[in-house]
Amino acid sequence: MRTARAVWDELPVEWKRKLVEFLDYKSRSRVRALTKTDKRIVDSCPNSLQLVSLRTAPYTGNGHEKKAGLDVAEHGKPEVMTEKWCPEDDIIRDFMRIFRHRKSFARKVEFNFYYLTLINLTSKLAEKFSECGGKIRAETFVWNCYLTEDGDNLRLLKYFDPNVLNSILIRYGLMRKDTLDQFFEMDQFKNAKKVDISCEIKVTEMTKFVHLDNFRIMIPKLSAENGWTVIRTFIDRPAVLHAGFAIYTLSPMECDNLLTRFGCIPDEHNYLRRSTFKFVKHFEMATARDHIFAVRLSKYWLEGTTCRKSDLDEDLKFLDKWDEVFGGSIWPEMTQFNNTYPPFRDAYRV
Repeated sequence: MRTARAVWDELPVEWKRKLVEFLDYKSRSRVRALTKTDKRIVDSCPNSLQLVSLRTAPYTGNGHEKKAGLDVAEHGKPEVMTEKWCPEDDIIRDFMRIFRHRKSFARKVEFNFYYLTLINLTSKLAEKFSECGGKIRAETFVWNCYLTEDGDNLRLLKYFDPNVLNSILIRYGLMRKDTLDQFFEMDQFKNAKKVDISCEIKVTEMTKFVHLDNFRIMIPKLSAENGWTVIRTFIDRPAVLHAGFAIYTLSPMECDNLLTRFGCIPDEHNYLRRSTFKFVKHFEMATARDHIFAVRLSKYWLEGTTCRKSDLDEDLKFLDKWDEVFGGSIWPEMTQFNNTYPPFRDAYRV
């Protein structure tokens, strides 16, 4: 009886290519290892994945700091491509292979790094893309990295195709003023529709974010003027259902000044003495009579979303669904570390 390998070797190249297009990514990887011809066939077929996740080994003190792993998902739960932690050069090679074809696409690409000792991995990966001139075609960029140097996230973000990228989610990491200014000038940020930055940033001009459909940020302080500028911009822009924002602050809001701008008389008994104070205000939109812009104010956050008048109660629930919108909490859980969230986090829970 002839083996499957013998039958495969006799197939015309075009037939092989058609068959490879129907294989999942892990099966393609096995075919790629057969012969040089099969390698060229696999490389000529673009990949279409739901998730590509590049991760580093949890710290154990046993020399794993220089190891990394790669997960991919085409449907449903991610599949572990590397059963064991591998040298970072091997993982970089596998990652580059996924996006070798210019039409390869991933719905989400995640970088999960935890150690400064592995930060050269981002430099090597960026260098590889610089050499080949390639782009990462993905809808969502996720940076879930705790101990990283300032600007490492942008070093990789700039190789994402700005015409495809839709969401930028930055969890932890550092973004100082120079890095933030560079971020605002990137085409990836200018073309994005959703931005979520969980690390503390210092922003003086909130107008940098108002072109987005949705954004969520954490800042030290928000003035009443800046808060009102954001609200006013969303009121005046064309109505997009559920377009809005969530701004978290590390110090109390200027609630009385904001309420005055809302046309309300501040009542200190309502908010100054209660950390659980919440105030909701509805604004008529300038461009759509059948929509309103709903704003929720608290001592430590300001949120807003576009709602339909005909289904107001249902749309208002969107203000409690930011974690669903951005695929994670503003306070990501990092079980590898102790006390990784600020002690004031509980002030946001009402």
